[in-house]
Amino acid sequence: MKAILTAALLAATLVPARATPMDEATRTQFIGGAMKTCMQTNNSSEIVKRAWPQTDISNYCGCYSVTLSNSITEEDLTYLATTGGKFPPDVLDRAVKPAANYCSKYLPTPDVSGIKDKKW
Repeated sequence: MKAILTAALLAATLVPARATPMDEATRTQFIGGAMKTCMQTNNSSEIVKRAWPQTDISNYCGCYSVTLSNSITEEDLTYLATTGGKFPPDVLDRAVKPAANYCSKYLPTPDVSGIKDKKW
């Protein structure tokens, strides 16, 4: 009996906390904020602005914002609000990197044919 209780307790501690999806109003607000931040970040980089046209950056940021919103939970937002704007440590690997990788299809490889043979 003791072994069963120990196993049940161990199993309960290994199960992650319930992940509550954002409600639609919160999700819409999150997407808008993520889109704005993504556009500001990418438009402040001269390298990015030279590599991709504004439409590609906008398409990437739109995809990224929506994809990210599918992975961010109410618990993540609560953590964000209570830590001064920091996401939980696992969000980078669980949500940010997969969203960025998935949406990178909107950023085609820049044309470097005009400079590839240039002697620097």
